[in-house]
Amino acid sequence: RTHTMATSAADIEAAVSNHPVLLHKLTLMRQEGVPPREFRRLLKEVTYYVGYEATKNLTIEKVEIDTPIAKCSGFKLAENTAIIPILRA
Repeated sequence: RTHTMATSAADIEAAVSNHPVLLHKLTLMRQEGVPPREFRRLLKEVTYYVGYEATKNLTIEKVEIDTPIAKCSGFKLAENTAIIPILRA
């Protein structure tokens, strides 16, 4: 499969999240005087929330697995996926 890189802003799809926890964390990050260590901690948390939002429509497929007790059904991602968070000011 061939993947292409976006060549202009018009090629990029963007989504806006209004998740309450994400909005709260972003507000904490934006406050004047937030210490760099706290900013980095919040940034790490925000990347997880953004990752969840960005991957909510990925395709999954059903698989059978062995557990210590019995076989059971589960799910795995149907394709290999890379998530690269890029946050800009």
